[in-house]
Formats: sequence, C-alpha cells, structure tokens
Amino acid sequence: MKRNNALLALSIACALSPLQSAIAAPTQTLEQRVSELEAQLKATQQKVEQTEQTAQDAKDEASSFEFHGYARAGLNINQNFQGAHGGRSNTIGPQMSIASGLGAYFGRLGLEDDNYVDSRLTHNQQAEDGTKSMYQVMLSAGDETETDWVSADTSSLNVRQLYLEMSDIAAFKGNDTFSGSTLWAGKRYDRENFDIDFIDTHVIFLTGTGAGIYDVKMGDNWTSNFSVIGNQFDADSGTSYDLEGYTFTWNNLIDNHWEVMFNAIAANKNDQRASLDSAVDRGDVAQYGVHTMIGYKADTFYGVKDGWSRTGMMYGHAMGAETKNIGQDNHLLKDANSVRFYTVGATQMTDNWRIAPSLLTEWTKDRYLKGDEYKWAVFNVRLAQEFNPNFEIAYEGTYQYLDLDNTSKHMTGNVYKATIAPTFKISNIAGFFDRPQIRFAVSYINWSDKFEDSYSINGVDCAMGENNETVFAVQMETWF
Repeated sequence: MKRNNALLALSIACALSPLQSAIAAPTQTLEQRVSELEAQLKATQQKVEQTEQTAQDAKDEASSFEFHGYARAGLNINQNFQGAHGGRSNTIGPQMSIASGLGAYFGRLGLEDDNYVDSRLTHNQQAEDGTKSMYQVMLSAGDETETDWVSADTSSLNVRQLYLEMSDIAAFKGNDTFSGSTLWAGKRYDRENFDIDFIDTHVIFLTGTGAGIYDVKMGDNWTSNFSVIGNQFDADSGTSYDLEGYTFTWNNLIDNHWEVMFNAIAANKNDQRASLDSAVDRGDVAQYGVHTMIGYKADTFYGVKDGWSRTGMMYGHAMGAETKNIGQDNHLLKDANSVRFYTVGATQMTDNWRIAPSLLTEWTKDRYLKGDEYKWAVFNVRLAQEFNPNFEIAYEGTYQYLDLDNTSKHMTGNVYKATIAPTFKISNIAGFFDRPQIRFAVSYINWSDKFEDSYSINGVDCAMGENNETVFAVQMETWF
C-alpha cells in the first residue's frame, strides 16, 4: 500500500513538473522585463536631462553678453625734456598738421600722448522662432593729462553708440529679398565705415542717430544697405529752431569686393543760421548735398603678393564736399566740390619683414569761401621687423604735401616724420594688428617754415608754430 502511495505521489509530481516550469518561466521573464524597463527609464531620463541642458545651453548662448574694448595711454617728451607740444597748436599726434581740419592726418606711430578708452557692452537674444536681436552701448572717454585724476575740464565721457539690431527675422523667412537682412535703429557708427589705421583717420565715417536695414538682396552677389541718419549742428544763440542735417544712404556691396555708395544730405534753413560770418553770403551756404564713393577690396597685396589692399575714390558736392565725415559739416558752400582718393595695403615681404604703405589725398574748391582751394596728399609707410613672436621693431615714415589757398593767403609746403619703435607683444599671428602691445619710440618731425605763421581755415587758426621737434614716447595699446 505504501509502495502504491509512493508511486502515486511520484506520478503526480511528474505530472505537475511541466506546470511548475510553465509558472516559473513567466515569473522570470517579468523580472527581466521590469529590469529592462528600469534601465530604459534611466536612459530616457538621462536623455531628457541632456536635452534640457542642451536647450539651456542654447538659451544661454542665445541670450548672452559680450564685452569689447579699445584703449591706449602714453607719455611723450620732447628734446628739451618737456611735454611734446607739436608746435603752436599745443597738441601732438597725427592730427597736428596745419590741414588736419581738412582731413590731412599723418603717421600716428610714436605721436599719441592722449589717454583714450572705449568700452562696448553687447547683449544678444534669440526668440523661439529664431529671430535674433543685438543691443550695444559704447562708452568712450579721453584726456591729455598725465595726472591720475582729472577734472571735467580736461576729460570727456560720451555715449558714442546706443543701438539695437534685429536679424534672422522670422517674418522675413522665405522672402528672397529680405530673408538675410538686418534691421537697426539708434545711435551708431555705420557698419561699413573703414579707416587707415596707420594714420589714425577714417577714410569714410558715417555716424549719427537714425535707422536702416543691412544686406537687402538685390541680386546674385549683390546686397544693399539703406539708412537715414541725423546729426545736430552747434546751436546758434540767435536761431529759434533746432538745426539738424539728414543723410540718406544707399550702399551697395557687390561680389564681396566692390562697394558703391550714394548719399543725399539735407539741412533745411542751414543758410539762415545766426552765426554766419559776414564774409559769407547767406545765399552761398549749402542746404543740400550729394556724396558718392566707389571702392575695391582685394584679398591680395595689389595682385602681386599675398596680403590685402583697399583702393577707391569719392566725390562730394555742396554739403557732401566733406567726403569723410558725411553730413557733419554745415559750413560748406553750395558750390563746394571735393574729390578724395585712397589706397592702403599690407603684406609679409619676407619671413620677418612686413610692409604697409598708404596714400590719402584730396582736392577741394569753394569749400568755405568762394575761390578757396585746398590740395593735400599724405603718403605713409609702416614697416615691421620681427625678431620673435614677442618682439619686433616698427618703423614709420610720412611725407605730406600741402597746397593751401584760403583766398587771402596761398602757401605750399611739406611735413615730414620718421619713427623707430621697439615693440613688445604677445603674438605675431595678426601681423600689424596684433594687440596688446607695449612700445617705445623716437620720432623726428619737421615742417615748412611758412607753416609757423598764423593761417586760418574756416575761421580757425591752425598754424603749426616752431618746427623741428624730436619726440620720445612710451605707449600701451590694446583692443579685444
């Protein structure tokens, strides 16, 4: 009987064994699935966190701040161990020429004793639809004293730029003409301004308060900029209205090399201001003007060597006869005409020698008085001899020719300058434009004796005083 019971139990156990296996298998698969789901959930959570971080990084990048600036400070001492004075004008620098009021600057190396700084703070923002904005404010200050703390009489602080740009505008997407355009409004320098750094002067300088649009696509490899910019002129005590001038600009950028610019200028009632000199008939004063420029930017040094070069010409009539500071001179006559030519370039001549020649010249007639005529030309050459990435010696020579006739006195003459400047820097990657730098310099300046005497241009005595000056200088300069 017991044997039969044992056999029965064994039979039942054998019969139930597949069922037990069937029950155990789903239980084991469920545990694996739960484990896999937990792993997938963890991976998904990590991806979500990464996506959120990426989104936050994009948001931070889209809403970001930038800080840029420029600064220079220096000390100049003449051969008598006194402050270098640059002649009777009691100033020294590239603007000390008798004709600097006409734009005739010359080589800056070793002659800047002012302390100048500008700081630009930029805020970038991007909306969810991709539209971007850029706000910028630029503060500038300058003085010409060596004292650590200066009064308001010897120092200045100005808000030189205050504007907003909008780009990648969603409403413009799909529009062949405006999809890549940038709108702006405020107080600013025009984006296409450019200078000859070696003589510290703009070739063209369009600035003021207004609005415009950049990069309107006019055709293949052709974009245009349009703007209206206002400038306020010095108020006259006897004038009952605000005297302002307005410049309407159409600037064309073609094939990444050509620039063709047209400006129309208007200053209504400019001929009625109270301070008009008795020597100037009100009917001769300009209220309107035109200005045009054609320029070419090359990716080579005049087609003969690696480097870069820039060449062009501009013409101005009436209020446009101030060819550099467009629309900013309201003393011009309605018959005034000016022609300006410029060229500048730079190249690496050998492994350790660089050269940057430049030429700027202008002719203007009937500018401030009927019959006046001014002709000038400035040729400057900057050389640099590199000894290692941290040290070079810079050399600069300037020749300036002047032919000036203010209707009461006609004179011609020359200004010369030569400079040698041992320079310390942190790299040589950018060539002439590497900064920061600390430089020491010795300059010799001379000018024609006749420039010592009193000479008036637009009512300002701009005589250079006693000639022949040697200047010892030390200067730091940086930008970023």
